[in-house]
Amino acid sequence: MEAQLAKRIVGGLKDAGISFVSYLPETRLSEIVPVLREDPSFMIVPVANEAEAVSISAGASLGGRPAAVYMEGSGVYVGSFNLLCLGRRLGVPMLLGTVVRQMLSITCNTYGFDADCTCVARIVEGWSGCAIAALARQTGEVK
Repeated sequence: MEAQLAKRIVGGLKDAGISFVSYLPETRLSEIVPVLREDPSFMIVPVANEAEAVSISAGASLGGRPAAVYMEGSGVYVGSFNLLCLGRRLGVPMLLGTVVRQMLSITCNTYGFDADCTCVARIVEGWSGCAIAALARQTGEVK
């Protein structure tokens, strides 16, 4: 991942109101983690596996900190039980950042090459049928 892309992703998370990010340390995150660490508005938590990341971010969300989980695509399988139990059954809102290249490709194809992470959030909103509250407040869709 290029440094500029990492900064755009972090900026998009911040614009969407995300203030908590859990992640499994790996090489693909080598550009984004330092940018997150430099920004005092984020609390970042490294974890041992993706299921932990989902549970910890769910707790942050329930405690009032909008949360994101960052993992590779294979991590969705590892964290799927926790996603089902915490996300679906308890209604815990979480932004899952996985396979970023594909998501950015879908977003650029939909919104153009100047799209940012708030546009990624709009794609996710469309798939889930739910609005990301901070983003909706920002655009005046929710008061």
